[in-house]
Amino acid sequence: MIITQHAINKFRQRTGCVCDDNEVKKRILKLYEKAEEVELKPEYRVIAILNHKCEPAKYLRFAQFIFVCIDNVLKTIHLGEAKRWIPKCK
Repeated sequence: MIITQHAINKFRQRTGCVCDDNEVKKRILKLYEKAEEVELKPEYRVIAILNHKCEPAKYLRFAQFIFVCIDNVLKTIHLGEAKRWIPKCK
């Protein structure tokens, strides 16, 4: 998986981590490996689609982190607000 610089910067911002990029990537991947796929509740989907320029995004959650992936690229990391996310239907 490719991790964008934006995702690395957001991880630092949200965690206070001061490690170099390689260490941040390792930490992100450890969390990502434990994450479970989730989806936005319907009332939040339209704005998310517009924010991602109509590209379909995959959302994964571990603890408070939401990983946003498009085409196997980790684009950003959000702190998940529980009310916005539901488990992904299988």
